[in-house]
Amino acid sequence: GEYREDRSAQYAQLFIGLLTMTIAWTLHFAETWVSLTRQVRVFVSSYNTLIAVVIGTGFSYLPGVAQWNNGVDGLERVDVVAPWDWQPTVDRPWVTNPLEGIDAKGIFGAIIPGFMFFLLFIIDHNVSSILTQSAKFNLKKPCAYHWDFFVLGITFFPCAILGLPPGNGLIPQAPLHARALCTREFREDEHGVKHEVVVHCEEQRWSALAQASLMFVALAAFSVISWIPRGCLFGLFLYLGMGALHGNEIWERFM
Repeated sequence: GEYREDRSAQYAQLFIGLLTMTIAWTLHFAETWVSLTRQVRVFVSSYNTLIAVVIGTGFSYLPGVAQWNNGVDGLERVDVVAPWDWQPTVDRPWVTNPLEGIDAKGIFGAIIPGFMFFLLFIIDHNVSSILTQSAKFNLKKPCAYHWDFFVLGITFFPCAILGLPPGNGLIPQAPLHARALCTREFREDEHGVKHEVVVHCEEQRWSALAQASLMFVALAAFSVISWIPRGCLFGLFLYLGMGALHGNEIWERFM
């Protein structure tokens, strides 16, 4: 194929992504280990993605991996730039009229992408919510997650007035989040196959509030976030996809 000077950097990103995914997936089952104490195993299993990103980021700075060229890092890393003056990035006031400058053609032209965005939210959030309210989590109040949809819908109005993109609140009703709140153990069925069984689930909203609060902390940590190579992000997305399949009844029957 065509020669590319950055091919080695792309291979390095691929390897970092696979490394991040492998570490996160391995630590995902840390609670089944027979070594270490239970507290350590639970900690490692709960913060497996953070540990994987830290290791993947550190690995990306090793000689030969970072692809240094005359002091310039050859790997593409997360580069987030946000101004600290708390002003819109374009010349406009904070409060805007969502329909200003839009004629009938613009309104009808926005129907198609708007409908696609609507389907994304319906499918993404509802499927995730249904999986989170699965009977295997033994939730006492599974319908409480519906309030998250209500709050998310309310935020659309101020986002439109402020000219901001609408939020995507998929953390509280995420199956991985619900699993992290559960006390689990592995039991064998009549066929000798081990299955993860939820003994108890801590149904609370403090963890979701803490996650939302950490988003503000991230605003002051852009310099640290910029160390992360994009390969780590690709590995995390791959892990999230595999994690969604794990425990899925259809996937388990297929396998």
